[in-house]
Amino acid sequence: MINNCKICTIIDNNPKQNAWDKPLYETENFFTVPSLGSLVEGWVLIFSKDHYLSLSQLSSELIDELNTFRNDVKIKLRKEFGEITSFEHGPCNEKTVLGCGVDHFHLHLVPLKGLNLLRLSKDFDSSMSWNSISRIQDLKNINDENGYLYLELPNGQKFYTSGRTAGSQFFRKVIAHELKVSDKYDWKSNPMIKNIERTIKKIQKEVAIFD
Repeated sequence: MINNCKICTIIDNNPKQNAWDKPLYETENFFTVPSLGSLVEGWVLIFSKDHYLSLSQLSSELIDELNTFRNDVKIKLRKEFGEITSFEHGPCNEKTVLGCGVDHFHLHLVPLKGLNLLRLSKDFDSSMSWNSISRIQDLKNINDENGYLYLELPNGQKFYTSGRTAGSQFFRKVIAHELKVSDKYDWKSNPMIKNIERTIKKIQKEVAIFD
């Protein structure tokens, strides 16, 4: 476990795990769990099993494994929840506001029912300049002490912007604003347990996780 990292505790199979900390799917180096603060059903996170801070720190080999795993998870999610948008808050250092309180690599997979998160993000903060990239590996070339935001649309188009003005939980704020629940964006104070329960039950119908 690194620096008392909560995610590393999950990986170590802490017997006090909550139901939403138990992996839904996993590979040698990654696992998926439901997201606390799920504003919609089907919102999950992919974590690395080893301690990395962001996508930009993953090796090309790990990114290849991540892409295969993510595509498999997306296929499963689409059957129940619809098309999937992916995003990451990519801090360059630990204990920054951009990290949203989780200093361990995690990629969000979210079914947004046709909402275009790039357009919504531009409307939410027009000062941000979004750049197109062709592959996740290109994030390694970003030299920005403020970190970055990464976004991948359901059609595979990939974008990033500087984290300079993003603050904490930027994408959650955008989604909550669009869903007209702006006061519910913060996963710490609004865990949205009911949506997590529904997500787990739909994904693992054969397992009675909740009594």
